[in-house]
Amino acid sequence: MHLFYYYNHPVLREVAFLLPPLLQWRAGTFRAAIEMFRDVQGSAATFLDVGCGSGAFTRQLAVHFPNSRIDAIDLTPRMIDFAIKRNRYPERVKFRVGDFMALDGDYDAVFALYTIMLLPLKSAVEKLLDLTPDGAAIFNLTIPNTLMRLHRAFYSIFIGSQVNLYPVQRAVAEISEVAQIDDLRHVATSEGSYLIAVRRKR
Repeated sequence: MHLFYYYNHPVLREVAFLLPPLLQWRAGTFRAAIEMFRDVQGSAATFLDVGCGSGAFTRQLAVHFPNSRIDAIDLTPRMIDFAIKRNRYPERVKFRVGDFMALDGDYDAVFALYTIMLLPLKSAVEKLLDLTPDGAAIFNLTIPNTLMRLHRAFYSIFIGSQVNLYPVQRAVAEISEVAQIDDLRHVATSEGSYLIAVRRKR
């Protein structure tokens, strides 16, 4: 039950991400995601942050793109309540509870960090692209190394959700069926994570 409390308690999650190695993993992923976006697209007026949790990456987007409007969505009401209370940019950053698979919208770019690995890959990528028909969607996946297999087992037991781990070649093959891959970058060797930028096939 302690892990269940951690996964669903915003303050505990934030404290945990201040400790190594989680601090380095998340900071590196956030930094690389913004760099990747700048390389594949450059600018945007509207962003969607899918699976925003406590709003940590949403805040990074607000800082790096001060002229943008950002919508952020997450399934967990406690996370959204926490994010709203810490929102320093209420005039242009909006948080909401909901399932992005049921969301309608048209954004210049979409981010989904630490989210797509919980969903069927191809259908999730197709939905991301529905939400940014003319822009890029950026998300991360994780290879099935020993550490992540252990994490997946704990997550399944205490949260009841399956974390899908993807060898890079398998992910590329599945994603290429529904999207054009613009970029792929490895982020953290120990975490086994990598970022992918996709857009609609031309």
